[in-house]
Amino acid sequence: AEVEKALERCETLILYKIGKQLPELVRLLDRKKVLAQAHLACHAEQGDRQFTTRDLRSAGPETGYMAVIAVRTGRRFWGM
Repeated sequence: AEVEKALERCETLILYKIGKQLPELVRLLDRKKVLAQAHLACHAEQGDRQFTTRDLRSAGPETGYMAVIAVRTGRRFWGM
């Protein structure tokens, strides 16, 4: 619920430590029509394991606990 609210209120949303939440987040981003604006980064600074992708649907459990998603929503909401 909090992620959904944040998607409606910010220009860019960064989600840290997504780990096991990836499938649920992919469904939410798809439903909110921002999946195409999302980028996934996994295993940063871990040499051969490091990868980034815009195809979140193809990412699996190998993403790891510390995976990060950046989503550009394009909204500009500065009020509370």
